[in-house]
Amino acid sequence: MPFFLSIEDIIEVNKKVVKVTKEEHVILSRGNLEYIIDNAATYFYDIITVHPFLAGNKRTAFTVADVYLKANKLEFATSKLSLEKLAYKCARNELNYNKLRKLFRKIIK
Repeated sequence: MPFFLSIEDIIEVNKKVVKVTKEEHVILSRGNLEYIIDNAATYFYDIITVHPFLAGNKRTAFTVADVYLKANKLEFATSKLSLEKLAYKCARNELNYNKLRKLFRKIIK
């Protein structure tokens, strides 16, 4: 399994980045990072499990989550194959929303 950055890791990176330019490290809202990731997980999970379309729900779920993350300057840090496996687990009820949300917090940078 690949290594992914946690919210804490991201905060540490920011500390180092602003130290180089002698700027102050300030977390405006730790919740904003978590909120964005949780929203992506919600889009992904709900589109798969609610199944609003006749076809393409898993692909739509990935695309919607991906576009949302990119709009917020974040991205998946895992392969499409890994995300496809997560999508199938959600579709087969092998992965609930809370577990998916925790995974997303590990695989989004």
